[in-house]
Amino acid sequence: YKASGTNLELRAMVPMVFEAAKGGWNLVDVRSADEFTGKVIAPPGMSETAQGGGHIRGAKSVPWSTAVAPDGTFKSAEELRSIYVDQKGVDLVVRLLDPDRSLLNVRDNPNGKFGPETVSTLAQSAGTYYVDICANKWQRPAGSYELRIEGPRQSNATDVRRVDAERMLMEGGKAASRTLAIEQFKNAAVIFHDLGDAREEGYALCNVGEAFRKSENFPESMRYLDQALSVLIAAHDLSGQAYVLNEMGAAYRDLDVPSKGLDKYARAIELRTSIGDR
Repeated sequence: YKASGTNLELRAMVPMVFEAAKGGWNLVDVRSADEFTGKVIAPPGMSETAQGGGHIRGAKSVPWSTAVAPDGTFKSAEELRSIYVDQKGVDLVVRLLDPDRSLLNVRDNPNGKFGPETVSTLAQSAGTYYVDICANKWQRPAGSYELRIEGPRQSNATDVRRVDAERMLMEGGKAASRTLAIEQFKNAAVIFHDLGDAREEGYALCNVGEAFRKSENFPESMRYLDQALSVLIAAHDLSGQAYVLNEMGAAYRDLDVPSKGLDKYARAIELRTSIGDR
């Protein structure tokens, strides 16, 4: 390889650094964390040191080692990171944030206090990603949970579709209208069905049914809740089934058909008791 001439456009001169320190620039410091904080002023074994410790105000620490693979090549621009939270007696909300602590996704599945909350993202940049886990605002935290992290690893086409579906669930949850919410939930259900993920498909279908119930469209609500129940039975998700049955009971309650509603509530209680949900 023969190097070309000097490209001064790739070098930051002192005046540029002073200007950047005023703000408005995206600065990345690729040195080690210890150099960034000022704990050391040079890597071990280096005779040439910095004249002062620390970093430029406003810079973000992204150590070079986090941006390259073990063989020295750059990592893929998009890598999958997945967070699995297994709820054990407490209904949780799980949020995933990027290195700037901006929200990437949030999950609160229709499965009550037992079962998984899964949130994934395709990482666009190196750095530390954050997980925020808290109890649902409607209840006191009285249980526990187990956290498992997958990745980072290079993403594939299936990962892209899964992340898209999870994002649709989040967008549906904060949609400006129930019509838009239902559309997002339906699209997510189709993707999860194509991926063969029955549990997530069932959760998405339950969200559709719940949105229709709140819109007072009870025939469509029951149609989708019936689908959700069948899918979650196939997925052996007892807590998810109990949630759906409870939604069915609420629909019959709203329709002023208490006898059918009580039957659904009784079945939901039976399932919750079987998994230790008191």
